[in-house]
Amino acid sequence: MLLRRDGSAVGLVSGGCLESDLAERARDVEQSGESRTVVYDLRSPDDVVWGLGLGCSGEVRVLLERLDPGRAVSQLEFLRKSFERRTPAAIAVAFAVSGTDRVRVGDRWFFGADGALVEGREEAAVTSWVREEARRALADRRSRVGTCVGRPGSVDVLIEHVEPPIALSVFGAGADAVPLVRLAVSLGWDVTVADPRTAYARADRFPEARRVVLLDPDRIGEGLPPIDDRSPCVVLTHHFVHDCRILEFLLGSRAPYIGLLGPRRRAENLLREINGAPIETGVGLGGRIHGPAGVDIGAETPAEIALSILAEVQARIEGRSARFLREREEPLHPRRPIG
Repeated sequence: MLLRRDGSAVGLVSGGCLESDLAERARDVEQSGESRTVVYDLRSPDDVVWGLGLGCSGEVRVLLERLDPGRAVSQLEFLRKSFERRTPAAIAVAFAVSGTDRVRVGDRWFFGADGALVEGREEAAVTSWVREEARRALADRRSRVGTCVGRPGSVDVLIEHVEPPIALSVFGAGADAVPLVRLAVSLGWDVTVADPRTAYARADRFPEARRVVLLDPDRIGEGLPPIDDRSPCVVLTHHFVHDCRILEFLLGSRAPYIGLLGPRRRAENLLREINGAPIETGVGLGGRIHGPAGVDIGAETPAEIALSILAEVQARIEGRSARFLREREEPLHPRRPIG
């Protein structure tokens, strides 16, 4: 969350519970220039002691730091390059320091996809430990926290695993693609729309999309961005021959999700046409084929269908089941205890 000097803000930390208190504390940080970590322990039913009485039953640690233009530009440039290359990265930040002056709260380390240090404070012992933790975060694709102890003192570090944005390719530019694209863009996804029909593949129909491509049915891949393991695809040209060619191309790609609009039988016929034998959707081909696409929310309208499809895509990318949260026995977010 960015807090401006005039009291306005961009973004949220807690959804509105902590923001006013953070704004007050941020003024002190802005004046002193010293970064600090604020801890909100909401696990006690008597958390009214410090004035909020939220009863959220959790603990939140927030790092407050004055925005230094030079450091901010450096971090944004690092992220921009990672996103353009569509490679993961890791950013480590110290949020608590005890017993040493070699590391300060707010110090950062930047690591590329291979775990190599790109930029950061050169404090040998801590940097070596952070590098190993960053490599673990990159390997399991999860952010983590940990404590570097006794080298000397202790340093608590958040290692944030950073993935490039989801890059959704929508094959088919009919009316039902419009809400799908609009909603995906609102999620921060990079969206490409492709269609072999000149009347549909027009940028003015999809002003929110990153790119609109006129497909050559005989050379499907031309003009499209690379499809990697964070590039789900949805096929909805409503033209059997076009869908066959597009699906055949996508089966040879790294797309983690291939959604097909229409009934299950149509999806099976498309796969039979390509493979010469039936393949069960959701079972064969690594479970990548989803036909019909979407989760069962009773969707009828194009906007509802778009919501259904994107919910399934999100679940697939994150390895979740898309069931009701109240039925989930595990924590919503993986526990990452310090130490």
